Amino acid sequence: MKYFIVLIVLLLSSLAWSQNLQFVFRGVVENQDLGKNEGGVTVSIVQNGSSVASATSASNGKYTLKGNVNYKVPFDVVFSKSGLVSKKVAFDFGNLNEEDTPASTEFEPVEALDMKLFKLRENVDFSFLDSEPVAKFSYDDKKLEPKLDLATVNRMRTKIDDLLNSAELD
Repeated sequence: MKYFIVLIVLLLSSLAWSQNLQFVFRGVVENQDLGKNEGGVTVSIVQNGSSVASATSASNGKYTLKGNVNYKVPFDVVFSKSGLVSKKVAFDFGNLNEEDTPASTEFEPVEALDMKLFKLRENVDFSFLDSEPVAKFSYDDKKLEPKLDLATVNRMRTKIDDLLNSAELD
């Protein structure tokens, strides 16, 4: 009986130290050049340089991505397809308290994570998108909700639009 109690205590303490949550992301991927939804796009959760989970958008562009993530470590959701420029969205929920999440087995931090991708352009360098996210979310532990960094969104949108516009002029 003594060993059984020790085993239970160890099991419960390991669960208490667990910092993983089942994240769920849903959205639609659009081909910006064609003005229509894009199927066959790989959407992945990447943490510490490794893919934690991935899904593929359907022919109507819709996807659902679920993955077990250590929410104390920043992670990215990456959108990629051959012939299109990849984009990623960064999440830093290090100050999230698991008790503040809805009482379910899945945590959906944003209502919809939609993305517009566009085709590669000759003589235009979009390699900065490999290291820079187009959007960043942090967790606001006062409002108990994700917070979008609008400065990053606006800066990246302007940078991308300027490059796309200059490519059209060439």
